[in-house]
Amino acid sequence: PERNLVSLPEKQKAPPAVYTAGYEGKTIDEFFDYLLSKGLESVIDVRANPISRKYGFSGRSMKEIGKNLGLGYEHFPSLGVPSSERATLSDYTSYARLFTKYESTTLVNGKREVTQVGEIMQSKPSVLVCFERDANSCHRDRLSHAIAAETGMEVIHL
Repeated sequence: PERNLVSLPEKQKAPPAVYTAGYEGKTIDEFFDYLLSKGLESVIDVRANPISRKYGFSGRSMKEIGKNLGLGYEHFPSLGVPSSERATLSDYTSYARLFTKYESTTLVNGKREVTQVGEIMQSKPSVLVCFERDANSCHRDRLSHAIAAETGMEVIHL
């Protein structure tokens, strides 16, 4: 007997924006399912060191899993925050101090990388990825606003 193949509906592409997401509290399957459901096409890892104790979230694993799902993966370690600078974070004041320093040093010195990430995000729906669930407790919030200022796209924290 002849087999009838079912065509899957075209995946809905996310509109242009500066998307961000943290994987805290999610499994690798939940995280990638969520990104795919939002119509994203590429992961932009903005951790200084793409190592994770959570299964599947190391840079190499994310790149391989993303590739198998049709998602791109790029890593911009220079836009991350070194673990030594995160080690003493304990309260609002310490986070505010860290993010102020991040804006005045990393984002200023990494202007070329910020521009590159903005260009990627304008060319295909991409998401800035780091660990923290709450973007307000993560440098990706400041980074996303720097990219938005350069590209004119809105920031959407997923």
